[in-house]
Order: sequence, then structure tokens, then C-alpha cells
Amino acid sequence: MLCFCKKDKIFPAFCSNLLAFLFVVESGLASIYPYMLKSSVSSEYGIDIFEAASSHMTLSVMLGAALVFVPIIIIYQLWAYTLFREKIKETDHVEY
Repeated sequence: MLCFCKKDKIFPAFCSNLLAFLFVVESGLASIYPYMLKSSVSSEYGIDIFEAASSHMTLSVMLGAALVFVPIIIIYQLWAYTLFREKIKETDHVEY
């Protein structure tokens, strides 16, 4: 990581820092698998991923909503970007 910063290679430095951060987070999550909340009293009081999951119907509704609304949001963001991508010049006259 440090060798990329000294050579003014910004993108490889960013990627190596990101990978190091993701490795630390994944190591922490792998150490508590399958528990999402580990109990300090007893392991039977912890919440594992199977107890914390929603029902099949709830997950199906959430998937359907995500399939509908995520493309709408992406299309809106692209439209807003194309609408405002021109820079305003100091010589332009803007009426309020």
C-alpha cells in the first residue's frame, strides 16, 4: 500500500486499501459465523442467521420491490445527471 502512495499511483493504492479493509471485515464476520449476535452468557442465547431470517413471503415481496424500484432509481439518477451535466458559465444570464 505504501509503495503505491510513494509512486503516485492513486488507483492501485485505493484498491489495496479497500481489499485490506474488506479482508479485516470478512475475517471478523467469519469468526462469529453462524451467529449474528453472539451471546456472552451462553451460546444458546445468541441469534444465528437462520433465526434472524424473514419468512419466505417477506423475502419474496422484498425481492419484487427491489426488482421494480432499483431500476427506477437508477434511471432517475441517469436522467438527473444528463439534465445537469452542463456547466453554468458566468456569462450566461439566468432569470429567477
